[in-house]
Amino acid sequence: GQQGYVAFAQTFAKLRGNEAGLLAELEDRADGRVPSFQPIPRDPATIKKTGRTVLVELFTGAMCPPCVAADVGCDGLAQLYEDDEVVIVQWHLPVPQPEPMVAPVSLERAEHYNASSTPTVVIAGGEPIVGGGKVDAAPDMFRRYREVVDAQLLEAPQAKIEAVADYKGGTVRVSTAVVPIAGAKSERWRVHAVLVESMVAFPGGNGMLFHHGVARSAFTPPSGVPMGQATSAQP
Repeated sequence: GQQGYVAFAQTFAKLRGNEAGLLAELEDRADGRVPSFQPIPRDPATIKKTGRTVLVELFTGAMCPPCVAADVGCDGLAQLYEDDEVVIVQWHLPVPQPEPMVAPVSLERAEHYNASSTPTVVIAGGEPIVGGGKVDAAPDMFRRYREVVDAQLLEAPQAKIEAVADYKGGTVRVSTAVVPIAGAKSERWRVHAVLVESMVAFPGGNGMLFHHGVARSAFTPPSGVPMGQATSAQP
């Protein structure tokens, strides 16, 4: 729980002199004590990349009991696929209660998809997958997500995206370049850039301790920006 987490962090900092390495220590000690799911690794010989990267968007909440299955299922995707195959963003919502990872950018994204319940997963902008359950339902949710991801990975990409981020003076600046591949219909494309925290340790009311790819802020407005326009934002 939250009191135990705070006590552990305070004791760790007192013994070590600072909080450096706290997350690594938590991960080590939490192994087998928090909800998790280990997918069977893929045979490298069967992996054939097309150059496509699939975006998985998870609308979740640290106080949402049925979100556990979706959270763990998406964590399984992150373990199964490489970073250039799948990118996962967690959008935290105040359902059924507020929590520290809820950010305005998450509320805006949920409004974009009309996602009013958690958990909801949107893969490559497709049909939302609604519903979850306890940790024992995680393998089933993982399989549902994987079927969609695998189908998407078979499709050739329509564009090549490059991005460079710079942090200076309390400001993060991001520049992007989107190059359509021949034949792609790019007239209505918009660029969206989001600042995410790779891992957040927070003992939610549903038992989840580690939260990955948590959206914190946006460099672009909810509607995105035209291709070629540079943006910057303060974290």
